[in-house]
Order: sequence, then structure tokens, then C-alpha cells
Amino acid sequence: MNMHIDINEYAIIGKSNTLIFRRLVPTSTGDVWTWLTENHRRRQWLADGEMTLSEGTEFELVWRNDDLDKAPDEIVEGTSSSHSMRCVVTEIEPGRALSFTWMNSGGVSFGLAQKGAGTVLEIVHKELPDRENLIRIAAGWHAHLDILDARIRGVRPEPFWESWRRLRAEYDQRIAA
Repeated sequence: MNMHIDINEYAIIGKSNTLIFRRLVPTSTGDVWTWLTENHRRRQWLADGEMTLSEGTEFELVWRNDDLDKAPDEIVEGTSSSHSMRCVVTEIEPGRALSFTWMNSGGVSFGLAQKGAGTVLEIVHKELPDRENLIRIAAGWHAHLDILDARIRGVRPEPFWESWRRLRAEYDQRIAA
């Protein structure tokens, strides 16, 4: 990961319909790694699903976006809508990098690098099929990253769907037709 590039709240659109997010997260790389890889933490900001940290292993992510603004003890299993996706781990470098497949795209990669007391988290979502998917998925990653930041800071996040709708409109303006 190139540490000389800007950290930005919004996605950068790269070549071949690729989204790039770079955020400075206020905790150590080891802590961010657990937020990416440990189910009990990842489900609080992104998606549920046990993950074996080995290349070539398959796992399932299950999104319950209606629950992401709730404290963990407020979540009642089976009460929110969900959707799921099968993924395969394609690269793993413990504490530094994780990549896996993502339907209808070239996959997702996470890179971590310590920067002072925080961590630069880079997410690269490759080869999205079209502008509509760029907009929807950029808004989704942005909202999920805002929730991660809130969880790490110990504050209640904005409800996912309110954030997603607002960000979708912003990305519709930011991403050229």
C-alpha cells in the first residue's frame, strides 16, 4: 500500500471501475485486523459470517444492515432482513492484507498500515460492472466505514439506510455519467 497518497473520506474512482477508500482509523493495526476478520466484531459494522483465514477457503457474509446502528445487546436474531454472499479468500497476510472474491466484480482487498497511533485502512473494490453499481457500492462502503469508525470510537452510528440514501445521492453527483 502506498502510504504517500491522500487519506479521504470519499471513494476515489480508479481504472476499470475500481473504488478505492483510504481512511485513518483511530486504533492499532492489530485492532483493525480483528474488526475485519473476527465475526463478532465484523458483524457490528459490515456483515456476519465465520471466516477461516487461509487462502482458498470459502465463507459466507450475511448482511443485516437494519441492525448496524444498534448496540450488540439490542440485536435480536431473526428480526431484521438480511442478504448473503459466498466469498473465497484469495490473499491473506495476517495483520496487513486480506482479499476475497465478491460477486459481479474483481474482488475486494483490505490493506492495513500503522500511521502514528492510528491505522490507514485501504479498501479496493475492483472492476464493478457499471456506474449504478459504482454509486450503490461506494455509498455502501462509505456508510459501513462510518459505522466502523463510530464503533471504534465507542459512539452510536447513524442508521445505515439513512446514511446510505444520503451518500448514494452524493456519489450520484460525484461519479460522472
